[in-house]
Amino acid sequence: SDLLRWEQTDLVARFGSMGDRLWHLARGQDKRRVSRNTPMKSISNETTFGEDTNDLDILDGHLWRMAEKVSDRAKAKGLAGRVVTLKLKRRDHSSLTRRVSLRDPAQLATYTAERAVLLSDVGNTRLVMFDGVAQFEVDGQPETLSILRFEQLGYDLAQFASEDGGRLRKPSEMFLPELLSMTEEEAERRFRPLGEFRAEAHEAISAPLYAVALPMLAVALVLSAGFRRQGFLGRVLGAVAVAVVLRVLGLAAKSVTAGEAALWPMLYAPPLLGIALAIWLLSSRGMAPRRQSATPALPEAAE
Repeated sequence: SDLLRWEQTDLVARFGSMGDRLWHLARGQDKRRVSRNTPMKSISNETTFGEDTNDLDILDGHLWRMAEKVSDRAKAKGLAGRVVTLKLKRRDHSSLTRRVSLRDPAQLATYTAERAVLLSDVGNTRLVMFDGVAQFEVDGQPETLSILRFEQLGYDLAQFASEDGGRLRKPSEMFLPELLSMTEEEAERRFRPLGEFRAEAHEAISAPLYAVALPMLAVALVLSAGFRRQGFLGRVLGAVAVAVVLRVLGLAAKSVTAGEAALWPMLYAPPLLGIALAIWLLSSRGMAPRRQSATPALPEAAE
């Protein structure tokens, strides 16, 4: 309905040739020929999140369900695919595309097993499944599916290894120089956003600051009211609460940085804030001595 309000010339001026097409489509005009016999070139499924997320568990769950939908549509039409493509659109609308070409056209849906174990050896990692079912395409018969029941089946995981033959390490398993020197291209090859590596690196650098900030805060809060026994437990609990708040802020900053690498300075804010607060409490203002009430002098007895 909004497009109907636009003039054709305005749409063309703003969107180019697409504007002319939009003007006609908004009025139900489409000169493209429709054919029921046109062969299907691809089968796809996509979704858009209501809110941006970098939660790998959420992404993995959605990706699995989308793959199942594509598999179901392929089976229903008796089709098989040779190329699998994954497209991911980031917050800034830039796209990340990964494509894998299969040796033979495949229509594999799932492997289902009662139990499985992961066997790892030097240069070789395999997933061994027991008591399950595999569903796949019969060679040369894309319209036919074959169901294989197995007692034991091994799956080579070498395709998911890094170029040097080892498993792709998580950011938490990497050394600090590796994290700091990580580039956008290398992060994409590891299927992770650059922010995760930046967050892990600066979390490691800022960690010693907490070792300074938290003890200073504990001492400052406990001694801020002098050495009175009254309220001592409350001051101890207050010190614990402040320490917890600082760590929660630090974890929140790490989570934000994982999504946006440029925000890594936020990781230093919580410990530096704690150190500043401790210094203030230990300063003359925070530790000002209490005034003692003057004791009246007793009159001296005259002889």
